[in-house]
Amino acid sequence: YGFRMMRKSPAFTAVALLTLALGIGANTAIFSVVNAIVFRPLPYSAPDRLVGIWTRDLKKPGTQYPVALPIFRDWQQQSQMFTGITAYAFNRFHVSGAEGPDETRGVFATADFFEVMGVRPILGRTLQPADDGEHVIVLGDALWRRRYNADRNVLGKTIDLNADTFTIIGVMPPSFRFPTPDIELWSSMAPIYTVTGKGSLGDWVNNRSLRGYRIVGRMKDGVSLDQAQAEMNTIAERLARAYPDSEAGTGAILVSLREQMVGAYKSALLVLLGTVGFILLIACLNVANLMMARTTARDREIAIRRAMGASQRRLIRQMLTESILLATLGGAIGLFVAVWGVDVLLRFTPKEIPRLEGVRVDPLALFFTLGISLLTGLFFGLAPAWHARKLSLNESLREGGRGIAGVARVKRVRSLLVISEIALAVVLLIGSGLMLKSFARLTSVDPGFNADRLLTMGVALQFARYQDPVKQVSFFDQALERIRSLPGVIAAGACTSLPPTSIQQGSGFTIEGRPADRSGPPPSALYMPATPGYLEALGVPLVRGRTINAGDTAQAPGAVVINQTLAQRFFPGEDPVGHRMTVDGVLRTVVGIVGDAKYQGLGTEAGPQVYVPYAQSPFPGMRIIVRTSVEPKSLAGAVRSQIQSIDAEEGPTRIAAMTELISQSVAQPRFNTLLIGLFGTLAFLLAAIGIYGVISYDVAQRTNEIGIRMALGAQRWDVLRLIVRQGFVLTLAGLFAGIAGAFGLTRFLNQLLFDVKPTDPAIYVAVAGLLVLVAVAASLVPARRATKVDPLVALRYE
Repeated sequence: YGFRMMRKSPAFTAVALLTLALGIGANTAIFSVVNAIVFRPLPYSAPDRLVGIWTRDLKKPGTQYPVALPIFRDWQQQSQMFTGITAYAFNRFHVSGAEGPDETRGVFATADFFEVMGVRPILGRTLQPADDGEHVIVLGDALWRRRYNADRNVLGKTIDLNADTFTIIGVMPPSFRFPTPDIELWSSMAPIYTVTGKGSLGDWVNNRSLRGYRIVGRMKDGVSLDQAQAEMNTIAERLARAYPDSEAGTGAILVSLREQMVGAYKSALLVLLGTVGFILLIACLNVANLMMARTTARDREIAIRRAMGASQRRLIRQMLTESILLATLGGAIGLFVAVWGVDVLLRFTPKEIPRLEGVRVDPLALFFTLGISLLTGLFFGLAPAWHARKLSLNESLREGGRGIAGVARVKRVRSLLVISEIALAVVLLIGSGLMLKSFARLTSVDPGFNADRLLTMGVALQFARYQDPVKQVSFFDQALERIRSLPGVIAAGACTSLPPTSIQQGSGFTIEGRPADRSGPPPSALYMPATPGYLEALGVPLVRGRTINAGDTAQAPGAVVINQTLAQRFFPGEDPVGHRMTVDGVLRTVVGIVGDAKYQGLGTEAGPQVYVPYAQSPFPGMRIIVRTSVEPKSLAGAVRSQIQSIDAEEGPTRIAAMTELISQSVAQPRFNTLLIGLFGTLAFLLAAIGIYGVISYDVAQRTNEIGIRMALGAQRWDVLRLIVRQGFVLTLAGLFAGIAGAFGLTRFLNQLLFDVKPTDPAIYVAVAGLLVLVAVAASLVPARRATKVDPLVALRYE
């Protein structure tokens, strides 16, 4: 019977199914993403036992810093709450060999890395203690397939990484992409142990100040996070007493590994899930409104069935059955929408979000779809079921009768549904407005340099061939000289770091003549060896003194250029130029002050920054920037040729215009804004349709009244105002309810907003004004139709 009723009203059925399919499909798609990233357990053995362990500044709550290898060894030896603690460090690898050149990102890991993580390879074996002295690697699934075409005989083959030969001992499953999605190989620590102290790399094994390692621990069964944290606090206090120069004022902090991996994205994803839940509620309210109109048209049918003996329970069951049937069909169509939606989401989702490889419409998503379909059917079926229960038999059975009480009741219910729609739409629109304003503020931030017509690239010299610091300096000096000779090049330079999101290196510093503060760690700054011409090419303004120049050679006195933040914070009321600072163990004279550049992202305030001459602190990996007078990427080939004319085995990678890097740095907030804005727009349209539907229904019910009013002398303008006022009142009620809800709910957006308060009055006023305009517009069409009512026809209709 339910199917027959749906076939009798094809227009109603099509609109209802489309509305439900969009609402349920969008919810299933977002749930699939959130479930895979936030809720699904990590694909490791007993993942709840895994924690990240970081050092922290006791004076700055919430801080987390990487760890030096000596500290890691101390933690390993002194802790009793863990079955194992492992360390790893990120690295970029230049790959060469018979399969051709390539570049990839991987990690150096201690021998117990895979044992602590609780994962097994799909081929071969993982790292073992004996491998600390061997050049061996484990491949990720992506690199194995891309470079070796998934050859199962790859074990034992050699691969050249950074001009060093490694033996492949294993291949990991596709699900293992730790610690970040772009990691494609895991190397033994042998390269670190064999090059430590050589050239420019420093003593990474014994220096307690070189904090470049991330730590993961596996807690013993029965040990809680609080117990493990208490033990690490005790160990940190012990180390601070033993090594006051490097450990004073520092502690340790433990974070569950899942929180460490997805914590930065969890808030945004949960907000999206809540937002799309609002869309489903609005869709339900819209369908409930349609169902009420349809049920009202069936009043005589329902009354006749009751007169013939049908019980109220049976009629209510019939109404709910029709609703659930409609919702189930909508959910089935919604599954196809969800599969398509997941595919679209994955195409536009920023790739740095972890665990995207597991996003799919899985069995849990199917159960989720079934569950929300049933709940949706019950939700929007309650209103027509309630109406059928309250129906007056006498009034409905009268020939052509439309009971006054019944009409008034339906009007109240439908008005309440629309007010609820408007309230939900207001919350979403205010959220969308806040996100849009936040994104506009973020993208209008001055990065502290001129990003236009700037070409960027990375050059990582193969350390086995460029261990000598003199050779490193000579290579980059020649490369920059040849690049500057190209037509269309205005300036060029190189630095170990590049804004806005490159990996940064920090360094502690002390100022000559000032006693060290033993109550906390020494002050630190972003540490950037840079070539002459780098700051000029980047477009960082010179405030005072000079920048790095050709006279800052390895034999010259140590020099350092500081940024304004460091100058204002550590030299208040005095001129820093001429003062001396110890940076990276070298006493240096401050020769200049430059503006603050946003190295850590547009949304992060610039902290202290120091630039030291590259010749005095060389490093094999540099980022080259080229200021051009033409479109930057048009010079990429010429720049590559100039670099490879020095050494054909070296070449630039990650070639991009600076504007692209800045755009990539705001990919996550752009994605959040786009989705919430899309859902807000959809809610807005559904609310407008709801207003139109209620006013149209009311006009149809009041045809006789309007005819009488016009027969008694009412003008068309009076009728127009009467109908529009009704839409305005509904909107006003929904607006007040929505604003009250927004005050309470937009606080959940706080972590996603930049330089915008959740209670920004401009957004609230703009949304209110927009909704009032739309309400008037949605009311005008039925209102104009009402003004064309012929009084004689209306009276004859009654």
